[in-house]
Amino acid sequence: MTALPAASTFTGSGVTEGDFKTRLTAMRAFLAGLLGADGTQATALTALGALMNGSIAKTTSHTVVAADRGKLIDCSGTWTLAIDPVATLGAGFAFGMRNGGTGSITLNPDLSEQINGVSTLVIGPGESCVVLTNADATGWLAVFVGGGGGSTGQVAGFAMNTAPVGWLKANGAAVSRTTYASLFTAIGTTFGVGDGSTTFNLPDMRGEFVRAWDDGRGVDSGRVFGSAQGHQMQSHTHALSMYAGTEGGVDDVKREPGLTTVVGTVTTSAAGGGSENRPRNIALLACIKY
Repeated sequence: MTALPAASTFTGSGVTEGDFKTRLTAMRAFLAGLLGADGTQATALTALGALMNGSIAKTTSHTVVAADRGKLIDCSGTWTLAIDPVATLGAGFAFGMRNGGTGSITLNPDLSEQINGVSTLVIGPGESCVVLTNADATGWLAVFVGGGGGSTGQVAGFAMNTAPVGWLKANGAAVSRTTYASLFTAIGTTFGVGDGSTTFNLPDMRGEFVRAWDDGRGVDSGRVFGSAQGHQMQSHTHALSMYAGTEGGVDDVKREPGLTTVVGTVTTSAAGGGSENRPRNIALLACIKY
Protein backbone atom coordinates (compact mmCIF):
# COMPACT_ATOMS: atom_id res chain seq x y z
CA MET A 1 0.00 0.00 0.00
CA THR A 2 1.17 3.53 -0.76
CA ALA A 3 2.81 5.18 2.23
CA LEU A 4 1.26 8.29 3.81
CA PRO A 5 3.37 11.34 2.78
CA ALA A 6 5.13 13.08 5.64
CA ALA A 7 3.60 16.36 6.81
CA SER A 8 6.85 18.19 6.04
CA THR A 9 6.48 17.40 2.32
CA PHE A 10 3.39 19.65 2.14
CA THR A 11 4.99 22.75 3.63
CA GLY A 12 8.01 24.95 3.16
CA SER A 13 9.07 27.50 0.57
CA GLY A 14 10.70 24.81 -1.57
CA VAL A 15 7.45 22.87 -2.18
CA THR A 16 6.21 23.58 -5.70
CA GLU A 17 2.64 23.29 -6.93
CA GLY A 18 3.64 20.11 -8.74
CA ASP A 19 5.13 18.66 -5.53
CA PHE A 20 1.95 19.50 -3.64
CA LYS A 21 -0.24 17.76 -6.23
CA THR A 22 2.03 14.72 -6.14
CA ARG A 23 1.66 14.50 -2.35
CA LEU A 24 -2.12 14.84 -2.60
CA THR A 25 -2.21 12.01 -5.11
CA ALA A 26 -0.15 9.87 -2.74
CA MET A 27 -2.49 10.76 0.15
CA ARG A 28 -5.53 9.73 -1.87
CA ALA A 29 -3.87 6.43 -2.74
CA PHE A 30 -3.16 5.86 0.96
CA LEU A 31 -6.80 6.56 1.91
CA ALA A 32 -8.05 4.41 -0.96
CA GLY A 33 -6.00 1.55 0.41
CA LEU A 34 -7.69 1.97 3.77
CA LEU A 35 -11.26 2.86 2.81
CA GLY A 36 -11.71 1.63 -0.75
CA ALA A 37 -10.89 3.20 -4.07
CA ASP A 38 -14.43 4.09 -5.21
CA GLY A 39 -14.80 6.84 -2.60
CA THR A 40 -18.32 5.83 -1.51
CA GLN A 41 -19.53 5.91 2.08
CA ALA A 42 -20.79 2.31 1.91
CA THR A 43 -17.38 0.99 0.87
CA ALA A 44 -15.66 3.09 3.55
CA LEU A 45 -17.99 1.78 6.28
CA THR A 46 -17.35 -1.79 5.20
CA ALA A 47 -13.61 -1.16 5.29
CA LEU A 48 -13.87 0.43 8.73
CA GLY A 49 -15.79 -2.62 9.90
CA ALA A 50 -12.87 -4.76 8.78
CA LEU A 51 -10.43 -2.51 10.63
CA MET A 52 -12.58 -2.94 13.74
CA ASN A 53 -11.88 -6.67 13.68
CA GLY A 54 -14.53 -7.39 11.07
CA SER A 55 -18.29 -7.34 11.03
CA ILE A 56 -20.86 -10.04 11.70
CA ALA A 57 -24.54 -10.14 10.73
CA LYS A 58 -27.07 -11.30 13.30
CA THR A 59 -30.81 -11.87 12.91
CA THR A 60 -31.52 -13.69 16.19
CA SER A 61 -30.46 -13.45 19.83
CA HIS A 62 -26.71 -13.18 20.36
CA THR A 63 -24.39 -12.72 23.33
CA VAL A 64 -21.36 -10.43 22.99
CA VAL A 65 -18.27 -12.38 24.08
CA ALA A 66 -14.52 -11.76 24.14
CA ALA A 67 -14.15 -12.74 20.46
CA ASP A 68 -16.47 -9.83 19.52
CA ARG A 69 -14.00 -7.18 20.73
CA GLY A 70 -13.85 -4.44 18.09
CA LYS A 71 -16.44 -6.07 15.84
CA LEU A 72 -19.31 -4.32 14.09
CA ILE A 73 -22.47 -6.33 14.78
CA ASP A 74 -24.98 -5.71 11.98
CA CYS A 75 -28.45 -6.52 13.35
CA SER A 76 -31.92 -6.95 11.91
CA GLY A 77 -35.18 -8.19 13.38
CA THR A 78 -36.50 -7.77 16.91
CA TRP A 79 -34.49 -9.57 19.59
CA THR A 80 -32.06 -9.12 22.50
CA LEU A 81 -28.31 -8.58 22.22
CA ALA A 82 -26.87 -9.74 25.54
CA ILE A 83 -23.44 -8.63 26.79
CA ASP A 84 -21.12 -10.70 28.98
CA PRO A 85 -20.05 -9.06 32.28
CA VAL A 86 -17.36 -6.37 32.29
CA ALA A 87 -15.34 -8.58 34.63
CA THR A 88 -15.25 -11.24 31.90
CA LEU A 89 -14.67 -8.97 28.91
CA GLY A 90 -12.27 -6.57 30.60
CA ALA A 91 -12.04 -2.79 31.00
CA GLY A 92 -11.76 -1.00 27.66
CA PHE A 93 -13.80 -3.62 25.80
CA ALA A 94 -15.74 -2.09 22.91
CA PHE A 95 -17.83 -3.14 19.94
CA GLY A 96 -20.06 -1.47 17.38
CA MET A 97 -23.65 -2.33 16.55
CA ARG A 98 -25.99 -1.18 13.81
CA ASN A 99 -29.71 -1.85 13.51
CA GLY A 100 -30.19 -2.19 9.78
CA GLY A 101 -33.69 -3.65 10.03
CA THR A 102 -37.16 -2.40 10.90
CA GLY A 103 -37.40 -3.99 14.35
CA SER A 104 -35.89 -3.06 17.71
CA ILE A 105 -32.72 -4.51 19.22
CA THR A 106 -32.53 -4.54 23.03
CA LEU A 107 -29.05 -4.30 24.54
CA ASN A 108 -29.06 -6.28 27.78
CA PRO A 109 -25.90 -6.31 29.93
CA ASP A 110 -25.34 -9.34 32.14
CA LEU A 111 -25.87 -9.44 35.91
CA SER A 112 -26.84 -6.11 37.50
CA GLU A 113 -24.76 -3.99 35.13
CA GLN A 114 -26.39 -1.03 33.40
CA ILE A 115 -26.00 0.66 30.04
CA ASN A 116 -26.46 4.44 29.89
CA GLY A 117 -27.89 4.26 33.41
CA VAL A 118 -30.67 1.73 32.67
CA SER A 119 -30.86 -2.05 32.78
CA THR A 120 -31.65 -2.41 29.07
CA LEU A 121 -31.39 -0.06 26.09
CA VAL A 122 -33.46 -0.27 22.90
CA ILE A 123 -31.72 0.49 19.59
CA GLY A 124 -34.34 1.52 17.05
CA PRO A 125 -34.39 0.95 13.28
CA GLY A 126 -31.58 2.81 11.52
CA GLU A 127 -29.68 3.62 14.72
CA SER A 128 -26.01 2.78 15.27
CA CYS A 129 -23.81 3.02 18.33
CA VAL A 130 -20.44 2.14 19.78
CA VAL A 131 -20.72 0.26 23.08
CA LEU A 132 -17.81 0.40 25.51
CA THR A 133 -17.12 -0.06 29.21
CA ASN A 134 -17.74 3.02 31.34
CA ALA A 135 -15.02 4.99 33.13
CA ASP A 136 -14.97 2.90 36.28
CA ALA A 137 -15.53 -0.43 34.48
CA THR A 138 -18.78 -1.16 36.33
CA GLY A 139 -21.14 -0.99 33.37
CA TRP A 140 -21.57 0.13 29.78
CA LEU A 141 -21.86 3.29 27.72
CA ALA A 142 -23.54 3.42 24.30
CA VAL A 143 -22.41 6.33 22.12
CA PHE A 144 -24.81 6.86 19.24
CA VAL A 145 -23.61 7.83 15.77
CA GLY A 146 -25.43 8.95 12.65
CA GLY A 147 -28.23 10.89 14.32
CA GLY A 148 -29.42 8.37 16.90
CA GLY A 149 -29.27 8.76 20.62
CA GLY A 150 -31.04 10.43 23.47
CA SER A 151 -31.50 9.01 26.95
CA THR A 152 -34.40 6.67 27.63
CA GLY A 153 -37.24 8.72 29.13
CA GLN A 154 -36.02 12.00 27.62
CA VAL A 155 -38.76 14.27 26.24
CA ALA A 156 -38.01 16.55 23.28
CA GLY A 157 -39.86 18.65 20.72
CA PHE A 158 -39.49 17.92 16.99
CA ALA A 159 -40.19 20.11 13.95
CA MET A 160 -42.05 17.33 12.14
CA ASN A 161 -45.42 15.68 12.67
CA THR A 162 -44.21 12.08 13.03
CA ALA A 163 -42.00 10.58 15.74
CA PRO A 164 -38.38 9.95 14.68
CA VAL A 165 -36.70 6.57 14.95
CA GLY A 166 -36.32 5.47 18.57
CA TRP A 167 -38.98 7.87 19.88
CA LEU A 168 -42.72 7.69 20.58
CA LYS A 169 -45.28 10.49 20.49
CA ALA A 170 -45.83 11.73 24.06
CA ASN A 171 -49.59 11.46 23.67
CA GLY A 172 -50.65 9.54 26.77
CA ALA A 173 -50.99 6.26 24.89
CA ALA A 174 -50.82 2.91 26.68
CA VAL A 175 -47.87 0.90 25.33
CA SER A 176 -46.40 -2.52 26.00
CA ARG A 177 -44.26 -3.00 29.12
CA THR A 178 -42.35 -5.71 27.24
CA THR A 179 -41.79 -4.02 23.89
CA TYR A 180 -40.70 -0.80 25.61
CA ALA A 181 -39.04 -2.43 28.63
CA SER A 182 -36.28 0.19 28.93
CA LEU A 183 -38.78 3.04 28.97
CA PHE A 184 -40.96 1.20 31.48
CA THR A 185 -37.91 0.75 33.71
CA ALA A 186 -37.15 4.47 33.42
CA ILE A 187 -40.60 6.02 34.02
CA GLY A 188 -42.71 3.19 35.42
CA THR A 189 -46.38 4.07 35.95
CA THR A 190 -45.77 7.75 36.76
CA PHE A 191 -48.08 8.80 33.94
CA GLY A 192 -50.59 5.96 34.20
CA VAL A 193 -50.72 2.24 34.88
CA GLY A 194 -52.14 1.28 31.48
CA ASP A 195 -54.13 -1.91 31.86
CA GLY A 196 -52.38 -2.61 35.15
CA SER A 197 -50.35 -5.58 33.94
CA THR A 198 -49.06 -5.52 30.35
CA THR A 199 -49.09 -1.81 29.44
CA PHE A 200 -48.21 1.58 30.92
CA ASN A 201 -49.00 5.13 29.87
CA LEU A 202 -46.76 7.67 28.20
CA PRO A 203 -46.92 11.29 29.38
CA ASP A 204 -49.47 13.31 27.44
CA MET A 205 -47.63 16.48 26.36
CA ARG A 206 -50.13 17.55 23.71
CA GLY A 207 -51.05 21.22 24.11
CA GLU A 208 -49.07 21.56 27.36
CA PHE A 209 -46.26 23.82 28.57
CA VAL A 210 -43.52 22.17 30.64
CA ARG A 211 -42.76 23.45 34.15
CA ALA A 212 -39.62 22.15 35.87
CA TRP A 213 -40.42 20.06 38.94
CA ASP A 214 -40.06 22.05 42.18
CA ASP A 215 -38.15 19.18 43.87
CA GLY A 216 -38.23 20.79 47.32
CA ARG A 217 -37.40 24.37 46.33
CA GLY A 218 -40.72 25.79 47.55
CA VAL A 219 -41.71 27.82 44.49
CA ASP A 220 -44.35 25.25 43.48
CA SER A 221 -44.80 23.69 46.91
CA GLY A 222 -46.35 20.26 47.29
CA ARG A 223 -46.17 19.50 43.59
CA VAL A 224 -46.12 15.78 42.80
CA PHE A 225 -43.60 14.75 40.13
CA GLY A 226 -45.33 14.13 36.80
CA SER A 227 -48.58 15.82 37.86
CA ALA A 228 -50.53 18.31 35.73
CA GLN A 229 -51.82 21.75 36.69
CA GLY A 230 -54.86 23.59 35.37
CA HIS A 231 -55.24 27.26 34.50
CA GLN A 232 -54.64 29.80 37.27
CA MET A 233 -54.09 33.52 37.67
CA GLN A 234 -52.23 34.76 40.75
CA SER A 235 -54.50 36.39 43.36
CA HIS A 236 -54.46 40.19 43.05
CA THR A 237 -56.55 43.37 43.42
CA HIS A 238 -57.14 46.51 41.37
CA ALA A 239 -57.47 49.86 43.21
CA LEU A 240 -59.56 52.59 41.55
CA SER A 241 -60.82 55.74 43.31
CA MET A 242 -64.14 57.05 41.88
CA TYR A 243 -66.21 60.07 42.85
CA ALA A 244 -69.84 60.50 41.97
CA GLY A 245 -72.20 63.48 42.08
CA THR A 246 -73.85 66.26 40.09
CA GLU A 247 -71.75 68.93 38.45
CA GLY A 248 -73.29 71.75 36.45
CA GLY A 249 -76.67 70.05 36.52
CA VAL A 250 -75.26 66.94 34.85
CA ASP A 251 -75.01 63.56 36.56
CA ASP A 252 -71.38 62.60 36.54
CA VAL A 253 -69.18 59.74 37.64
CA LYS A 254 -65.49 60.35 37.29
CA ARG A 255 -62.14 60.43 39.05
CA GLU A 256 -62.39 63.91 40.56
CA PRO A 257 -62.38 64.97 44.21
CA GLY A 258 -65.24 67.11 45.48
CA LEU A 259 -68.06 64.96 44.12
CA THR A 260 -69.59 63.11 47.04
CA THR A 261 -73.20 62.33 46.17
CA VAL A 262 -73.72 59.03 44.42
CA VAL A 263 -75.95 59.30 41.38
CA GLY A 264 -76.46 56.58 38.79
CA THR A 265 -74.36 53.42 38.51
CA VAL A 266 -70.99 52.42 37.13
CA THR A 267 -71.09 49.60 34.59
CA THR A 268 -68.28 47.43 33.25
CA SER A 269 -67.48 46.70 29.65
CA ALA A 270 -68.12 43.32 28.06
CA ALA A 271 -65.54 40.59 28.73
CA GLY A 272 -62.76 40.32 26.17
CA GLY A 273 -59.91 37.90 25.43
CA GLY A 274 -59.85 34.16 24.91
CA SER A 275 -60.36 30.97 26.88
CA GLU A 276 -56.88 30.84 28.49
CA ASN A 277 -53.83 32.87 29.52
CA ARG A 278 -50.79 32.09 27.38
CA PRO A 279 -47.56 33.59 26.02
CA ARG A 280 -46.59 33.56 22.37
CA ASN A 281 -45.64 30.04 21.35
CA ILE A 282 -44.98 27.60 18.53
CA ALA A 283 -46.43 24.09 18.22
CA LEU A 284 -43.92 21.22 17.96
CA LEU A 285 -44.36 17.48 18.28
CA ALA A 286 -43.48 16.25 21.79
CA CYS A 287 -41.91 12.80 21.82
CA ILE A 288 -40.29 10.52 24.40
CA LYS A 289 -37.20 8.39 23.85
CA TYR A 290 -37.74 4.67 24.43
